[in-house]
Amino acid sequence: LLFTATFPPSVEAMAASYLRRPVRVEVDPSSTAAPHIRQWMVEIDERNKAPLVMALLAGLDRGGQARSGVVVFTRTRRRAGWIVAALARHGFVSEPIHGDRSHAQRIRALDHFASGRSPVLVATDVAARGLHIEAVRTVVNYDVPLQPEEYVHRIGRASHGVQSAGAGESFVLVDPGELSAWTAIERTIGMRPEELTVPDFSAYQAPWAAERAKEKPRRGKAASAGRKKAAASETTPDGAKSHSAGRRPDREQARPSRKSRPIGKQRPGQGVRRVNGGDRGSPGDLRRGGARSDEGGIR
Repeated sequence: LLFTATFPPSVEAMAASYLRRPVRVEVDPSSTAAPHIRQWMVEIDERNKAPLVMALLAGLDRGGQARSGVVVFTRTRRRAGWIVAALARHGFVSEPIHGDRSHAQRIRALDHFASGRSPVLVATDVAARGLHIEAVRTVVNYDVPLQPEEYVHRIGRASHGVQSAGAGESFVLVDPGELSAWTAIERTIGMRPEELTVPDFSAYQAPWAAERAKEKPRRGKAASAGRKKAAASETTPDGAKSHSAGRRPDREQARPSRKSRPIGKQRPGQGVRRVNGGDRGSPGDLRRGGARSDEGGIR
C-alpha cells in the first residue's frame, strides 16, 4: 500500500516502478470544516492585521486571557519571517516554519512549540497538511487562502484529533481586497463564520503606526544615500567622470562617435550607406559601418 497526500508525476513514476498493477483510490478533497472548531471572521485593513494578531495573542477579546498554542498561517515565506520579526519587536515569542527552513530548523521549531517555549508558530501552507500537534488550540489565517481546501486544512490543525465542541478556534483576517476570495470559501464550506469585533486594540495600533512611519523615511534616506554613493563612484576627485573598468580613454577619444560620421542616404532594409563629396570617394563608393581604405576597398 502506498499513501500520499499529493500525486505528482514523480510520485506516480515511483509507484509504477515498485508496484505491480496497482489500483488507484482517490478521495475527493474535503470541503467541510471540522464542526468542533469555532470560526471567527474579522474584516480589517491590511495595515492593521499585525496589531490585531498581537491583540488576539494578548487575549483582548476574552478579558485579557493570553493565548498559547497558536498557529498563524500566511501565504508566503517572506511574510512569515516578517510576522515573526514584528511579533518579536513587541515582546511575543514565535517560531517560523516554511519551505526555506532546513529539516533541523523545522524540527526545532516544532519542539519549541510543543513544549511551550514558543507559544506561537508562524507557518506557510507547508505545515497545513500532515501537522499533528495536540498543543494547537487556535489558528489565525493572516491571509485568506487561495483555495477553499487550504482553508479547511489550515483550521483543521486546531485541536487536531479532539472532537469535543469548542475545543478549537480559528480566525480569518479579511482585507477588503480579499472579500471576493473569502466569499468563494464561504460558499464552498457552506457556512458563514461569526464576525468578531475586538474591543480595543489601539494599544498595539498606535506603536505599530509609529513604527511604520519611521520605516518609510528611513527607506527613503537609504535609497537617496545609495544614489549619491553610485554617483560618487562615477566621478573622480576633481569632479570629472571616471571611465569604467576595462575601457581605454585614449582610444575612446581618438575614435569618432557614430553620430559624428557623415550620413548619407540609407537604402531601406539595408545597412549600407552612400557617402558623397570630398576625397572620400566617388558617389558610387559604398561602405558598411566602416571607413573607406586607401585602396578603395571596404574595411
